Amino acid sequence: MIRQLIVAIHKLLAGFLADLYYLNIDPCYEPQLFNLKDELAQDGLAEELVKPYFDILQDIQRRQGEQYEQELKKLIEQVEAERLSQASAKAEAQRKQQIEEAAKAEAQRKQQIQEASAKAEEQRKQQIQEASAKAEAQRKQQIQEVSAKAESQRQQQIEEKFLRKSHSFKCVKTLNGVGMSSFDCVVISPDGKTFASNSSANFSQLWNLHTGELIRTFSWHSGAVNCVAINPNGTTLAGGSYDQQIKLWNLETGQEISSIKGHSFLIWSLAFSPDGETLASGSQDNTIKLWNLKNGEEIRTLTGHSESVFSVVISPDGNTLVSGSYDNTIKVWNLKTRQEIRTLTGHSDSVFSVVISPDGQILASGSGDNTIKLWNLKTGQEIRTLSGHSDYVNSVVISPDGQIIASGSGDNTIKLWHLKTRQEIRTLTGHSAKVNSVSFSPDGNTLVSGSFDGRIKIWRCDG
Repeated sequence: MIRQLIVAIHKLLAGFLADLYYLNIDPCYEPQLFNLKDELAQDGLAEELVKPYFDILQDIQRRQGEQYEQELKKLIEQVEAERLSQASAKAEAQRKQQIEEAAKAEAQRKQQIQEASAKAEEQRKQQIQEASAKAEAQRKQQIQEVSAKAESQRQQQIEEKFLRKSHSFKCVKTLNGVGMSSFDCVVISPDGKTFASNSSANFSQLWNLHTGELIRTFSWHSGAVNCVAINPNGTTLAGGSYDQQIKLWNLETGQEISSIKGHSFLIWSLAFSPDGETLASGSQDNTIKLWNLKNGEEIRTLTGHSESVFSVVISPDGNTLVSGSYDNTIKVWNLKTRQEIRTLTGHSDSVFSVVISPDGQILASGSGDNTIKLWNLKTGQEIRTLSGHSDYVNSVVISPDGQIIASGSGDNTIKLWHLKTRQEIRTLTGHSAKVNSVSFSPDGNTLVSGSFDGRIKIWRCDG
């Protein structure tokens, strides 16, 4: 009986301690001692002895259950809070992502709009440019067509006027020289009011171009006067003589200004520079001399011709001098360097006259081979040979408008040529001996000719 009681007490204590241990480990643990209640009662343990243990276990179980529930509730709350936090974070992330995607979509939309606008603007500009270019091209074409038509009409009018003008030249006055003297050189003044002439006698004369009245005679002490020239401002007359001298005269007063000496033989030709400060002279001593008119000193002697220099001319820009010679050649000189640029060959006889067109592009030369040759002054290339005279060509001159070449010849005639077409326009007759010199007025409406017949003729056209 006692042994059974001890075993029951041992079972009670062992079950209690075991349940106490597991309750501390697992709050949800269900004590096994509760299942031994009837068994312990059969073993003789009174309920009063067992109950305190049961109460302790139940109290611990209750407290553990409450603590577990609190912890579980807290855990649930934490889990819920974490869930809500994660959900909020996810929602925020999704919101941000949506915002970013919306921003990206908006940026793409704006870019597409910008690209579309830029493309549309570019197309608009291109269309405007194309339309403007087309309109401008049409406008230019219309202007060109109108201008071409107007220019064609203008050229036609010029040609008609030119033909009327060239065909209307007629002799209006004939002036007689003194005795048996001939006129070898005539030159009209820059203002077109007067002209000067030389004489095979030892004097030069100044005439009124309009009336033909003799204004003044410039006398020389010795030697016939071969050539005369008037400076660009029309104040000074230069004359070259058989006595190897050049004399300068004041055209207004008739007073001699100076006398220049330097050539060793007679002087055939004279030419002023466009600024009037330099005088060029061609001589039978085969040279060309350049003179400083401010002090009368020689600047340079140009050598190269093997025979007499019959004619000299200076280009409108003052940079080039051209000389024609008895050696059948033409030489082109650089007046700045005073060096020969080139020699033009082509004439088969002496070159008596050279002249440069007003635009400085064309050189015309008259020769003893009865022809006039046209040259490109810049390149030296021969452009055309004008044939028509039956004797040597003593003098050639180009009208100020660059349209007409007038040539005086040993066949007693003056021929007018169209510089553009290189065709003969008309032949002026009236002199009874060779025509030595011709000169155009500044307006191109008057032509003066001097002849070996001792007469000067004034020809005018309907301007």
